[in-house]
Amino acid sequence: MRQGKVLACEPILSLKEQLEITKQKIKELEKEFKALAAVRKFAIARISHDSELVRHFTGFQSLDLFDNFYLWLEPYAKNMVTWFNLSVLKAMPVQT
Repeated sequence: MRQGKVLACEPILSLKEQLEITKQKIKELEKEFKALAAVRKFAIARISHDSELVRHFTGFQSLDLFDNFYLWLEPYAKNMVTWFNLSVLKAMPVQT
């Protein structure tokens, strides 16, 4: 359909058929998005082979320094409360 006119070569689909086609297209796009996101996802493994990239993306002079800092920070980060978590906790009703 173009601008409210039905062309002779286009089949007229029911709303249910149109919905199913749209759902299938959404599934295809979600699958494509996940594949692209997996490729683009930043991971230290992607840069660990190059000390210049490690320095650029982390600010650390070497992967060993980055790893040591991460190991030191990890226990603290597990107990960290973000602003989002804090707002969720404040919104929860108090149980007595």
